[in-house]
This record gives sequence, C-alpha cells and structure tokens, in this order.
Amino acid sequence: MSISIEDNSPFDPIIHTITAKVYLNSISGKEITSEFTITPKEFLLPYTHPKGTSKAVVFDITHSTPLSSGIAYIDAYIHYSKLVDDTTNTVLLSRYKSTQWESAAPTPLQVKLSSSTQSLRYWEFPSYIHSVQVKRGNLPLFPFTNRMALFSSDKLIISFKESGQTIDESSISVFLNSLQLEKSMDNTNNEKKYYYHEGQLELLNIGNSNGEIRITVSDGVNSLDPTSLSYSISEKMVISEALFYPNPYYINASQNLILGFYITQPGSVTLHLYSFLGHKVYENSINATNIGYNQISINADAPEIAPGLYLARIVCTSLSGEKDYTTVKLAIF
Repeated sequence: MSISIEDNSPFDPIIHTITAKVYLNSISGKEITSEFTITPKEFLLPYTHPKGTSKAVVFDITHSTPLSSGIAYIDAYIHYSKLVDDTTNTVLLSRYKSTQWESAAPTPLQVKLSSSTQSLRYWEFPSYIHSVQVKRGNLPLFPFTNRMALFSSDKLIISFKESGQTIDESSISVFLNSLQLEKSMDNTNNEKKYYYHEGQLELLNIGNSNGEIRITVSDGVNSLDPTSLSYSISEKMVISEALFYPNPYYINASQNLILGFYITQPGSVTLHLYSFLGHKVYENSINATNIGYNQISINADAPEIAPGLYLARIVCTSLSGEKDYTTVKLAIF
C-alpha cells in the first residue's frame, strides 16, 4: 500500500509520522490498527517535504493479529509541523466534521479480513504456559504482558506448566522477528539465543528494537498452539495502545474512567479531552516514572464529564524533552 503526500502550502512541512489507520466495516467503525503490522519501506523520519511536490510512501501491511473479520477501511494518518514556527498540525483533524466521521484520505483502501481460527486473544497464552516474566537487572521478576515496553537489556523467562513434563523439549523452536534462534548451553552469554532448563525457557537477548517472538512446541505427538509475544523497545519516547475503559462510559457508573497506555521512556503524560465541537473540556497530567503500562484516572463525579462524543489527545514528553502523542475516541452517556 502507498500513501501519497501532496503539498500545496507555501512552506516545507516536516513530516514526523506517516502511517495507516485501520477501521472495521466503515470509516467511522472501530479502530483495529493494533491488529496490523505496518512497516514503511525505505522512508526515514523526520522528513522535510519540499513545497509544491508529491511523494509516495510505500508500506508493508500484515494482519498479524487476526481478531476481526469483515471489511478493513485503511485510512491515512500524518503528523507534521511547519518548518518555521513548528506549530503542530494533524491531518486526522479533517476526520471530525459536522456530525459524522470522514476519511482523512480522499479514497480509503478497503480490504476483506478473515479472523484467525485460533481462539487465543493477544493478551492470553496457551494452556501449557504457566507464566511469562521479565528479568531486569537485580530487580525481582515481574509479569510480562503482550505489547508492553521493555529495555534492550531485559530478558524474558517463559515457564511451562508441570516443569515442562507435558511438552517434548526436542520440538521447541523459538523465532525472534522470523529469525530462528539457536539453543544456548548456558544462560551466561548475551547472544541472541535461548536457554532451556527444567521447564523454563530464557531469552538471553531480545534485541534493541521492537520484537515479535514465536515459540512452537509439541507434546511428542501433536503440535500445540504457538506462543506469541510482542514488545516495543525504543530510545525515543513512544506512546501506544492508548485505551479508555469502560468505553462507552456511563456517568452514573460508580467506577472512575481510566485511560491506559504504554510508553517506552519515563516522562510526563498529559491528557487533553476535546468535545465534538473542538472545545477543550478537560486536562490532566501525570509523571510516569516507569516504562510500560501506565494509567490516568478521571473521577466519576468530575464536573467536566458530560454526555457526548469526545476526542482525547494524549501527549507524552520524555525527560530529555522528546515528544510523542496519540488520539483516542471516547463516548459518554
């Protein structure tokens, strides 16, 4: 798939982010971008786009976590700023017009989807897995959840149930980003290998960029469901998987409204909540001292919370001043 950048403005915009957004069954449908792996080909960011010119950016898009079936509407997303005064603008703002959602791209691409026959959701592991934990320096082991942020120095430890007695050790195959890993005879090296001993599999080096790990195994007779692990590693501040829950939110609910998200670097995170008409109605900031999963809580009795459709803009700033942001839709009844 390709996204074409056409600029008729009097300035040379700096392109910070360009990617695709995917919606289910209509341009106003549920966003399912998280089910896809979207990779640009031979395009480096940030990119200064010469005014009055056009450029096509080609992407490889894979339905890597096939949870949804139906028609995927693939839309464009671009984050750019002016070269002179760095006033941030986002083309997605064109999606919020009048009383309906509109495409940011002139013609969104439509693709038919099929869901996987595998019943596991991305946050679940097969029944033969007892736990997946993160080993970080001298800290106690803590649980790993799919799509979380990690340091490149972290290690992953996968524990099999019954100390691995229900699986065939010789059938274990481990892949990191499609590269099959060799088995190490000990766990003291830092090579891209895995170590297995008495029902525990340790990944000795998870790399220095985003990773997807796939573990296949059999019980000696039948192949079992594969184990899939995904994580993000970045030296820059990146926010991902932002999600309100519950959503839609009912005002008479006794529970608070929670915004959950993942970040790759510690720093400050600010939630800006805008009404359907574009007015800012709420703002809240936290200091997120840990990478990975964090939350912002909005009290159920907050006076700013009223029935309507909202657009949330979440801006995160690292300790070194690097910024990233994302947007999320919210419905309140």
